[in-house]
Amino acid sequence: DSTKESRLLPFVASALSSYVLEFRHNYIRVYTNGEQIMDGDDPYEITTTYTESDIANIDYCQEGNTMYLVHPDHAPATLVWTSDTSWSLTTISFTSTPASWTGSNYPKSVTLYQQRLVFGGTNDKPQTIWGTKSGSRTDLTLGSLDDDAYSFTIATDTVAPILYLTSGKTIVAHTYLNEFTIAGSSDNPLTPSNVSI
Repeated sequence: DSTKESRLLPFVASALSSYVLEFRHNYIRVYTNGEQIMDGDDPYEITTTYTESDIANIDYCQEGNTMYLVHPDHAPATLVWTSDTSWSLTTISFTSTPASWTGSNYPKSVTLYQQRLVFGGTNDKPQTIWGTKSGSRTDLTLGSLDDDAYSFTIATDTVAPILYLTSGKTIVAHTYLNEFTIAGSSDNPLTPSNVSI
């Protein structure tokens, strides 16, 4: 239906395999080398629960053949590439998901930082970030050890919901009002007990 909105996202699986993902109402189509991937006589499609009104607010990051997708109304998911016509979209099965992550209260943003998957901002906790256990992408069990998962809330005198996260030397939380850097203090890794915002 050409009257419905769409959104294009890049997916670079390797130096030799890159794609354009066309997100539309409840499906994704795939393009590579200037051509649409076909399944026989029909376009290859990945079924989704993202509606036309959802696709503008999907945030993502990618690691190898896996794209992590977040949207405030949908549980975080992975889109995994195996070949041109073999993709799988599944909800992430977390260890110890925050209790508040239900209904229309899922993270709005996602990034990768220091071997952790980091999520930012829900409707109930708009200034909070969550980082998985070091080396894991699915373990959100909070603790006090350096490699445990963490959760931090940006303290401000006004409400400044996280719009999206980026990462480099630090995590940068972009909000309506400001940008906040989040990292470990004194150039040390970010851990449950070592954070500077």
